[in-house]
Parts: sequence; C-alpha cells; structure tokens
Amino acid sequence: MNRRDFLTRTAATAGAASQIAVHAGDAQSARVGTAVTVPPAVIVADQHGNPVAGVAVTFAPGTGGGSVNPTTPVITGADGIAAVTTWILGTVAGPNTLTATSGTLVGSPVTFTATATAGTATRPRLSRAASRSHSSR
Repeated sequence: MNRRDFLTRTAATAGAASQIAVHAGDAQSARVGTAVTVPPAVIVADQHGNPVAGVAVTFAPGTGGGSVNPTTPVITGADGIAAVTTWILGTVAGPNTLTATSGTLVGSPVTFTATATAGTATRPRLSRAASRSHSSR
C-alpha cells in the first residue's frame, strides 16, 4: 500500500466523550419574559478535543425561572454541538441561569448566565371617576 492509499483509507474518529463546555450563548441579557438572542449551545469532545456526536445533553432553567425549548435532551451533531432552540428568561428582572448536563463529563454541568432586564416603564393613567371620588372626601 502506498502513502496515498493509506491516507485515503484511514479516517480519524473521535474517542469516547469526556468533556463538555460552553460553545455559544453565555453572558447575555434580554427583557424579562423574552428569549435571549443567541441560543445557548455546548460542545462535547473526547480527551483530545475532537467533537463527539450522539451525546445527550439536558438543558434546564435555574435561577430566575424561565423556560427552555426543547425540554427533552438534545443530541450532539457531527460537530459535537448541542443547542436549545430558545431560552426565555424569567418574569422578574435580575440574574437567570441555565444548566446543560451530560452524565459524568468533565465540565458538567455547564452553567449559562443571562440578565433579565425590566421592561420600559409606562405612565399610570388615572380615570376621572377615581379623581372625583377622592376629591369629594
């Protein structure tokens, strides 16, 4: 077998999954009750840093509440990445967290953070009826 045949027939394959880390979507902010702009994603790799496909990752909201879609485990693709479709922050302004967990991988659970910001204040409207009843006392 010559060198070219050897290189053509040999393909690198990833080893067993051993680590998980943030890939995208950490340290964001959005208005309360709305989705963050970048969906959180993790990358799963073997001991040499090669991406590993077929690994189940479970995403769950933590501090601040909110919701995540899907609520079922997400399977890593050929690129080793698993991502949620949406992460909607809780309804109270302040810190929110989301965890991504996968077995006993080094780095699990991964924690994403986001800040839920208050919506725009609106000016209260008083009705005339309320004003009249108050002034007649």
